[in-house]
Amino acid sequence: MPAYLNQVQKFPLYSKSKKETSMQITRIKQIKDYRIFQNWRQRGNTDFARFNVIYGGNGSGKSTLAALLTEVAKGDWSDGTILTVKDDSQQTREIRKPDEALSVRLCIFNADYVAKNLKFDKGETESLLYLGEESIDIQNQREVLEDAINDSETALPELEQELTRKQKHRDKIATDGARKIADLLQGIDGQRYGGRHFQRPQFESALQSPQHDMSSFDIGQQIRRIASPPKERIALRTGLSIPLADATDQVSRILAQTVTSEAIETLKNNHQAAAWVQEGIQLHNAGDRCLFCDGLYTEERVDRLNRHFDESLRQVQQTIDKLDTQIVKYEEQCEQFIKGLEPPKSLDEVRTKCWLDHTDAIRCTIAAVKERLAFLRQQLACKREELFQSLTLEESNTDSAVSGNVDVEPLNVIIREHNSDIDNYDQLKNQVCSNVVQYYVEQVREDYTASKGAVQEVESKLNSTKQQLKANKTELQRLKNSQQDHAHFARLLTTDLHRYFGRDELTFEISDHNGYVIQRNGEKAEHLSEGEQRSIALLYFLRDIESNGANLRERIVVFDDPVSSVDDGAATGAFAYIWDKCIGKKQNGVGQLIVLTHNFDFFRRWVNRLASLKRMSGKEANLVSYSVSELRVNSTSSSASIHVRTPELVRWDKPWKYALLRSEYHYLFWRAATELEKWHECSSNVLGEYDAAILPNVCRRLLEGFASFRCPQKIGNFEAQMKEMLDQSQGSAKRTYLVRFLHEYSHNEQCDPNKHLQLLETPRIIEDIFSFIREIDGDHYKAMCDALNVSPLPKPAATSGSVGSTELEAGETISSK
Repeated sequence: MPAYLNQVQKFPLYSKSKKETSMQITRIKQIKDYRIFQNWRQRGNTDFARFNVIYGGNGSGKSTLAALLTEVAKGDWSDGTILTVKDDSQQTREIRKPDEALSVRLCIFNADYVAKNLKFDKGETESLLYLGEESIDIQNQREVLEDAINDSETALPELEQELTRKQKHRDKIATDGARKIADLLQGIDGQRYGGRHFQRPQFESALQSPQHDMSSFDIGQQIRRIASPPKERIALRTGLSIPLADATDQVSRILAQTVTSEAIETLKNNHQAAAWVQEGIQLHNAGDRCLFCDGLYTEERVDRLNRHFDESLRQVQQTIDKLDTQIVKYEEQCEQFIKGLEPPKSLDEVRTKCWLDHTDAIRCTIAAVKERLAFLRQQLACKREELFQSLTLEESNTDSAVSGNVDVEPLNVIIREHNSDIDNYDQLKNQVCSNVVQYYVEQVREDYTASKGAVQEVESKLNSTKQQLKANKTELQRLKNSQQDHAHFARLLTTDLHRYFGRDELTFEISDHNGYVIQRNGEKAEHLSEGEQRSIALLYFLRDIESNGANLRERIVVFDDPVSSVDDGAATGAFAYIWDKCIGKKQNGVGQLIVLTHNFDFFRRWVNRLASLKRMSGKEANLVSYSVSELRVNSTSSSASIHVRTPELVRWDKPWKYALLRSEYHYLFWRAATELEKWHECSSNVLGEYDAAILPNVCRRLLEGFASFRCPQKIGNFEAQMKEMLDQSQGSAKRTYLVRFLHEYSHNEQCDPNKHLQLLETPRIIEDIFSFIREIDGDHYKAMCDALNVSPLPKPAATSGSVGSTELEAGETISSK
């Protein structure tokens, strides 16, 4: 679909259910800041009409004006443009911001439009053409999509290979882990962990479990637990209970007791002797002889000893002996308990170590108990020697607070676990095997996770590439199916090319790539000229803006140089085509037409035809209103001596101009002569308003036009023409000076707006050119001055030959400077 048709469909203004209205731009009220147009305002007498033709040389700002209107049509008003428009009812309004009604009506043909709407394929088939911005956009999209498809199809095998490598690395980690587990556990539980039963999938499944810290897991010891399980159960241990507190109390009471008998003083203070005597009493009766001394053991002595060793003494001694015996039993219990602390042989290595750790603490406790018991026996021994004395329990290094109870529950816990392993071996085996799996999982979890992430990343790229490839292929097919009816458009373009440009040898055909193949005499046309390309773009432009029944009466059409400078032969066809499509029967033409051109012959065609159109009308109706203008550039110097170039729109409102300026040469002669006359009339010899950047081009083209008549066989070689017109000996200095100046300050197609001229130098160059023309062909010079009513040079006081010599010398003098 053509680009402008898209705009038409956007807004309800062009709905067939509504009445269509036209719009005209009557004035550019202001351009604040856009390239050469700085704080620019349109002159008061230059309002635009319905049909407008504007002539302007290169660098005059006409292309800039067209570019400005292009930006405005796109909705960009950032340059501070203000337009005044009117509708069919002659109601005017100002527009200074994006306006849909204006945007959809404004159609501009310029170099930018040609670049966007005319594209030749860069491949082998140079005759393959794409017309229309949308068509070019679609083709550009197709090329981008095709490149993207090729890139994707190239990238897919590489991504698939990379994915395979990443997957193999990931799978190897899981496979190696599964193999280690199978090698270790298949002899313990072959049904679950044999080489055929525990492989990579099972290991990967185990990797999904939560992370555990297995740093303290002794895999070798745990394997031994289930590889050689214990067979013997172990009886629970009974704890040890020694009543230390009670024994201590009894000892304290015994120590405090005293004997109430009549003590024999010698025995009272001699425990050994008393013990010896007491033991000897059991061996003797009264009247017996002492077995030791053979003395008589009398009744009196027996009685005295019995009073010493009476019942109270014996009772205390018996109590001490009984308590001492009990404490000895306690000590024996401790010794016996210590023997039972040896670890059972059926315990495994780990539990044996735990057992020893606990028994070490128990042994320390028992040692403290035994030490306390020994201390109590010592106290009893002291009492035996001091039976007639009241004693107190001495302080000692032993811990009086030590408990006599020894807890063996930690040992019984170990025993229960041991017995439980025997009773629940299958459960133990499963748990250890599960821990072994977890152990190997944690060893590779980090590497596996990283490898899995790398696989997922490549998979994501691969899937994304596949999806993008599919989407690109779908979009490419959609673009191929969405192209407009090229066949019908090709016939229209071929007909227009034959009718208006007389190019019967060129035809448009449809290509397989939804473009056009241009054929010349039945064969592919290659290397179309700039004029041919611009003509094709012009044909498309006007067909584009009237496509699908769009009403041209609603359009504001602007042409910027529709005719190429290098192909003036197309001017007739271009003029006829634009006139027929845009003006036609007036009421069927466009709403407003603005033609900007640097081609004077093309400009003259419009002036003559518009003038005849005006004469055909009995009154100045809106349908035939037109204006003829010229866009010039004035160069002024500011207070800071800065040259400022300002475009100026000048209305050609004098009918005599239309009659006199019948060719570009007439215009150039008149333009240069008029500017020179202005300079002569300036009393200060300083030109205040002067087209300094454009006039060097005018001068060169003027001199080239004159030379083309004088030396037609050397057209195209300016220096050769000058050399022929000026004899080497007579005109060398003038020729050299003129050629140098015009080469430096003028360009056939472009001028350098940044190269400012010395304002006093350019008028003298114009004088030299007119002097040169008058010297070479005085009759021609006089005829031109008479025809155009100008007098650029003072009339000679003598004959034309003498005047020419004087001016030639003046030229040489300037050159020598």
